[in-house]
Amino acid sequence: MKKRTKAQWLELIQQQQASGQTQAQFCREHGVCPRYFSLRKKQLSQPEKAKPFVQAKRDLPVGNGRFLTLRTATTELVLHQALSPQEIALLVKALA
Repeated sequence: MKKRTKAQWLELIQQQQASGQTQAQFCREHGVCPRYFSLRKKQLSQPEKAKPFVQAKRDLPVGNGRFLTLRTATTELVLHQALSPQEIALLVKALA
């Protein structure tokens, strides 16, 4: 199977639509698997989902400075600074 970039797939899909041929005819003439063509067409026609982004801000230490506070518009998460970055990442992933 020939590897194609996203741009190449979009071009191929546009060519098929402009050709007036059925997908099966077009795929046969261009040596493309019809099932894979349908899959790529479906994938590329769906809008890309925006990945959620949460901005984290580290507050300056207050008192003994042992806590890390993460805030969003509606949530506040206070963590002990002894937690490793890996433990914090696991916690945030679990809350997602």
